[in-house]
Amino acid sequence: MSITEPASFSPSDDAGDSDAAAQTQASLPEEPDALDPQDSAADGPGGSSASTGGETTRRLGRIGGLDVARGLAVLGMIYVNFAPIGDGDDRWSSAHSILSDIPNGRSVILFALVAGISLSLLTGRDAPYTGERMATARKRIVGRAFMLVFLSMLTSLLNLPVIVILSYYAVWFVLALPFTSWSVRKLWTAAAATAVVGPILSVAIVWVTASLGLVAQENDPFLWTMLIAGNYPGLVYMAFIFAGMAIGKSCVAETRYQAKLLALGAFLMVLGYGGSYALTHTLFDSRDTLQVRGAVVTEESGGSHVSPDSSSDGQADPPPADPDSDQREHAFDWAPVAFDPASQLVTANPHANTVFEVVGSGGFAIALTGLCLLIGRASRNVLRPLAAVGSMSLTVYATHLVILGTMPDLANNSWEAVLWMSVGALIVCGLWRLFYRRGPLEWAMWRFSYYVAGLLSAERIAPPSGAESTGSPETVSPARAES
Repeated sequence: MSITEPASFSPSDDAGDSDAAAQTQASLPEEPDALDPQDSAADGPGGSSASTGGETTRRLGRIGGLDVARGLAVLGMIYVNFAPIGDGDDRWSSAHSILSDIPNGRSVILFALVAGISLSLLTGRDAPYTGERMATARKRIVGRAFMLVFLSMLTSLLNLPVIVILSYYAVWFVLALPFTSWSVRKLWTAAAATAVVGPILSVAIVWVTASLGLVAQENDPFLWTMLIAGNYPGLVYMAFIFAGMAIGKSCVAETRYQAKLLALGAFLMVLGYGGSYALTHTLFDSRDTLQVRGAVVTEESGGSHVSPDSSSDGQADPPPADPDSDQREHAFDWAPVAFDPASQLVTANPHANTVFEVVGSGGFAIALTGLCLLIGRASRNVLRPLAAVGSMSLTVYATHLVILGTMPDLANNSWEAVLWMSVGALIVCGLWRLFYRRGPLEWAMWRFSYYVAGLLSAERIAPPSGAESTGSPETVSPARAES
């Protein structure tokens, strides 16, 4: 079984568009005019906000580099979920394992980072909104979270051979709402603290509750899974959301800042992966770290559990440390379950959810984002199809799920599927973006976010006037496709 790691289902698919802020018809001021449709400033040097005549000017327009990052993530997801998995008995299988480990686990972290950036874009970028405008933007984010949960419910009906992550993203977006007004410094501090404390706290809570016999795998409550015990617990992954929000509030259009992101990511990769490698090859037996956190049960605890194959994204939500502990006569009967080996706390393997993986893979996501921002101008020419895929990430992801649901035998079993899905996405999305600003599901989410914001507000809130306020995606000329 493989784990689906979706493209960036950010709460701000249109955060870079000229309608970046929600507006009430009665009281909110008009958004400043968007930049040139080609958005040269968004991907070029410069980019700091300024104050003119007492009014804040913020950068507008899509950021092509972020779409490129999303596109890479989508194609990585297609590769992970469709490409055959080698058996490890020959040179090609070993090489394939290394290649598959590049997107394995790191794709979802990249998605979370870019989603955090989009949260800041939707709430004002480097000049955050205040008052009613910020309140409306937050309500739209709530609407997007509802939409993701609904889509997660629908896709689960397909009996998929993968785990859908949409609900995780919805919870992360809601958790991030109180922090949308925080400064860059505070957000980076929150990211660092979560990266260090979150993984340890997650392990501790799971162990304590399992020792008390309080959690049964088949009855895991929704928030327990989303925040603590699931594959992507909020206690861990909010570190990437916070880091993305900090990046989104900075001058992401400045070449110097983009280079700093690349350097910071490289440093964190060395710190996380290098530190893990040094510890696992000196203090611990490196073979112990091939297990996934929460998947090891000693013989003394009365059970055994086979670790999922670390060369793919295939794994289910980890079971409690001791399956027999679910059969206790009374809750709160203290019986400590076996704890994972100490080496489990220093591994940086995908999905381990340790401090070292968070730092190393988080650094990978930051470095890749910085690189994509640096080459953002190419999103208008040579990389335009890839950027188009990134701008329609939710639609591509949903299409991928339908294919997996109708043809489950293709999962981790077909190079042809990898080729046709990848090339098809590049061609179809590239053509779609010539005529429409948003993909079908992106447009539906955009409209629904305004609808929910209106329900949660005393005043009527509507999308910006113009073609997009009608009942279909806006038709745009090729020259406006970049806006």
